Amino acid sequence: RGVSAHQQDRAVKAIQALGVPARHCFKPMTAQREFASCRRFTGPSNKAARACREVIYIPFNLTYDSDKLKQIFDAVKSCLV
Repeated sequence: RGVSAHQQDRAVKAIQALGVPARHCFKPMTAQREFASCRRFTGPSNKAARACREVIYIPFNLTYDSDKLKQIFDAVKSCLV
């Protein structure tokens, strides 16, 4: 089922507000205009379509202390409930 696009938007913006360069997952190639006419795979094996609804990118940064990591976690959690 994944999360809604609205929840993803809120989570990315909340993390970015903390000064962390979070971003959305890439769109599947078949969702991009250049590849719209390509053969499509559907169903449970369509990992790209599932990932675009479930994945946001948060960079791994060794300078983040436990307080910063908790802020990031809390920001994401608040957007998903």
